Amino acid sequence: MEDYSRLARIRRLCRGLLDLLRRRGSVWSGVYRSFAEVPSFGPGFDGEDWIRGLAEARRAAERSLSSTGQAGSFNENDLLAQLAALVAIESQGCVRILDFGGGSGLAYLQLTGSLKSVAALEYHIIESPGVCEDGRLHFAADARIHFHCQFPEHVDSVDIVYARSALQYCEDYPGVLRSLLRTQPRHVLLTSFAGTTQPTFATAQINLPGISIPYLFVNLAELVAWMRQAGYLLAYESRTAKSYRQHLLPPDYRMTHTYNLLFAKVQEGRYRPCPPLP
Repeated sequence: MEDYSRLARIRRLCRGLLDLLRRRGSVWSGVYRSFAEVPSFGPGFDGEDWIRGLAEARRAAERSLSSTGQAGSFNENDLLAQLAALVAIESQGCVRILDFGGGSGLAYLQLTGSLKSVAALEYHIIESPGVCEDGRLHFAADARIHFHCQFPEHVDSVDIVYARSALQYCEDYPGVLRSLLRTQPRHVLLTSFAGTTQPTFATAQINLPGISIPYLFVNLAELVAWMRQAGYLLAYESRTAKSYRQHLLPPDYRMTHTYNLLFAKVQEGRYRPCPPLP
């Protein structure tokens, strides 16, 4: 009993310290070799507070969609809408999207408010069980959107694989990508991606109340090489507008922004590198 009480006090002390660090504006803390080494606690992204927050963001988007025809201001989801619009033109108005970590359907709402040339939209979201349950209930009358707690085996072909700020919560990110690429997408769009020039490392995300979550910074060259071997070339790269305070990471491991990365499937016989400029 005494050991248990001591452990409980230590946990309270750690949470108090993390709350103090959080108030200082830090998002990440520490550099670790693996997720197993990262101090973690709390419900993560399947807790009631998180799901309520997602639902509120969705309600705000729906109010905006109803009053203005648009589901919110510009963000990384607009890159998905722009890509989907081009795909729709090439595919006679049909678009299939697989959204890994797509939350409660916010990107889907922003998509439906933006696309003007889509005759048929099929949107699949892979999420945690609690988020999926909320999404299925909310969109019960909408046959275009589907929620999955696991990789959907019956979805064998999509136009776009999309992941916004999601892969970094997967220690085996190559395994996740391998599963996503089984759907043979033409495009893979990763937005708010935590890339680094350092070797891939784990850290603790501590900016959410009562939660510490393992988080992965992925070496960009490593990711690009892996995707190239899988048959996808990096077609577009940009940095997100938002910057982050990272004073709890060593100076060499700090990055000011996350990345938006678009990969395109190489179709044999269609890709020919341009000659170098004189």
